[in-house]
Amino acid sequence: MAGNNTYMQGYINKMIANNSEQYGVPSDENRYHIVPMRVADVDDGHGNTSALYLIGFWNGQAIYRTTHTVAHHMEGNQLGQYEIHWPPVFPDVWIPECEVLQIDISIRDWFAPVILPPTDDNDDDLDDIEEQDGYDDEEEEREQEEIESTLSYLNSVDLEWATVDADDCH
Repeated sequence: MAGNNTYMQGYINKMIANNSEQYGVPSDENRYHIVPMRVADVDDGHGNTSALYLIGFWNGQAIYRTTHTVAHHMEGNQLGQYEIHWPPVFPDVWIPECEVLQIDISIRDWFAPVILPPTDDNDDDLDDIEEQDGYDDEEEEREQEEIESTLSYLNSVDLEWATVDADDCH
């Protein structure tokens, strides 16, 4: 469910000014603004969807803006999950459809293990614990399918990048 986009320009300007004052604006040396582009509606884990906008690039990595709910639902270290950037990479960008609590994220295109997972199913000593805790392979598969679906969609979108000066985004 997309957020309310009827905000007045004055309110948007106050949000940008507040974010910039609170977090500072990173050096534009490695930051490239683009005209924000809505690329998907993503499941928020609560039966709704929220907007995902491509807003620029930072150190060669695509940076997206979405709602707090989506960002935390999709956060993780697996391929296709989100990496949250806090403080925001683009505090000087505010997108009404991403609601008041919006977050800059990137989508992991590499695996970043925190702990090396067991290979195959040779973790027999954990099977009893998994059964007791309600560990659900089907739920994990559904989440993985959702991630793969989002990545597939983003890869299928024909995006033409247009860089703009940071001052043009206000």
